[in-house]
Amino acid sequence: MEVPGGTVDAGENLETALFREVKEEADLTDVKIISYLGDNEYISRTTGERIIRHNYHMYFNGQSRDAFQVIVESNDKDNGWLYDYEWVSLSQGEELKLADKLQPGLIQLRKRILH
Repeated sequence: MEVPGGTVDAGENLETALFREVKEEADLTDVKIISYLGDNEYISRTTGERIIRHNYHMYFNGQSRDAFQVIVESNDKDNGWLYDYEWVSLSQGEELKLADKLQPGLIQLRKRILH
């Protein structure tokens, strides 16, 4: 399981890149930042480069179906990629598993909103 993410382009700050990536990869625009959850670092398996992933707690105030698909429209290598999304609950008993590089952000989010 994945969540929207990407790189900060030249001239962008973290928040500008965040909103752009959420729009490109999930087609969501009516979002706002609740809080910054911190970052985690890892080495890319494909390129070997050091990646710093910044994690945010965001609020979506728009209309959406429970599950939806998005075809990415960007100027990057992910242009044309198809993403399948679904909204899920972060209830106490449910253990969600994200891709390993994303799990630290989910753990921080659960701590922030469930405790």
